[in-house]
Amino acid sequence: MAVNFVQKADGSVAFKNEVDGKEIARLGGVPSTSASATAPTWRMPKLVIVPLVATAGVGAAIAQYQNTEADAYYVKSVTLDIQTGSTASCTVNVDVGSLATSSGTGIWSLYDLSQAGVFNNFNTANGKGYKKLTANQYVNVIMTAGSATGLVGQAVIELVAA
Repeated sequence: MAVNFVQKADGSVAFKNEVDGKEIARLGGVPSTSASATAPTWRMPKLVIVPLVATAGVGAAIAQYQNTEADAYYVKSVTLDIQTGSTASCTVNVDVGSLATSSGTGIWSLYDLSQAGVFNNFNTANGKGYKKLTANQYVNVIMTAGSATGLVGQAVIELVAA
């Protein structure tokens, strides 16, 4: 598939499929912080993929990401892709916090990572989305009980510019 870049009248750039002319993605436009901004601003999500750490310590992070940028983001989703489950039951909380050890049920909590599978804040009973992640804050996957020994997988964090 060939893709063309097209400059739009609002200052954004579109990626268009050369065959059917459909817009694939669009970025830019009038800055949303501009006092005269009445047109939409086009942004793409950012995916951060973090390997899980098979730690055995309660209160330790099995995955974390620190926003080292000055920009703020909304955490749309945190997906745990478990290829190999832990050897024992493992409970985790996923949250945003100012410390690397922040834990809570701000985004979601999961009660057993001993089975392979894909888990996120949309397929758990207590899942929430769109928690704000400001500069220097962390997205943490903290083990709250059990053991993560033997756990193999990754956390996929989807961020949308705030």
